[in-house]
Amino acid sequence: MDMDFGPNIANQKAFIIEDECIGCKKCIDACPVDAIHGASNLMHSVIDDLCTGCELCVPPCPVDCIELVQVNENASLAARNNSEEWFQNTIKLRQRRIKERSIVDQDNNLKIGKEINKQLNYRSLDKEKNIKNLQRKILMGRIDEDKDDVEFINNLIDKL
Repeated sequence: MDMDFGPNIANQKAFIIEDECIGCKKCIDACPVDAIHGASNLMHSVIDDLCTGCELCVPPCPVDCIELVQVNENASLAARNNSEEWFQNTIKLRQRRIKERSIVDQDNNLKIGKEINKQLNYRSLDKEKNIKNLQRKILMGRIDEDKDDVEFINNLIDKL
């Protein structure tokens, strides 16, 4: 064993005892290679071709329904190779989603900038009123984008 690379991982895979699984998703969150799938409050299962047997899914399970089963070395190596490729693809997908979100944010910022310029071109002597109206309009747009902060944004609008 070469401890420069950590301890050896046994040739094993996770196995979920279906009758005991409560669908809490804690094992899904813990799996570094997305080898566990399922939905909230439904039984989960392990994708054998991706599970590396790292054991990270075992501690978070509140009902102790995950067992590690021994597999032959070829199956274990194949799963580790598959999971590495899957992990790299997952990283690429997440980076693409972040980039797409930033493009959407740029579009929103452009709309806000155009609205500000429009307000500046048509401003009246009551600049304070125009600024408050613009702030309300921007905050109302945020409500459409972020449903989780509606109450907070409405409180800000009321203070204007």
